[in-house]
Amino acid sequence: MGVDVVGGIPHFERTMTEGAKSVRLLCEIAAERGLMVDMHCDESDDPQSRHIETLAYETQRLGLNGRVAGSHLSSMHSMDNYYASKLIPLMVETGVHAVPNPLINIMLQGRHDTYPKRRGLTRVRELRDAGVTVGLGRIA
Repeated sequence: MGVDVVGGIPHFERTMTEGAKSVRLLCEIAAERGLMVDMHCDESDDPQSRHIETLAYETQRLGLNGRVAGSHLSSMHSMDNYYASKLIPLMVETGVHAVPNPLINIMLQGRHDTYPKRRGLTRVRELRDAGVTVGLGRIA
């Protein structure tokens, strides 16, 4: 039917468990059909929103390396440094690309903060320096 990419938004699910399940199922569909994946992951200020970790795991489990992108990844700006130091190498190892969307996330993220206000941008420099392919997205 002309589908080239399987996408999803796991942080829109009602629970973290349901979000992880959607990542798994969507990645399985992509693997079965030889498709790429673009998962809009963790577009929130919640440092516990960690669907990018699940996406990297499923990428490795299903052999999707190099065919998967995690978009937004805003929650990474609130994750503690220890967790990020484990997550970023996992992304490198599995070939998961990152596509932050600075123009939209700088407006949406941090909107519930008083001060200090978070900027809503993922760890672009850390991801890039570690070897993750980073492409900046925007709303047309």
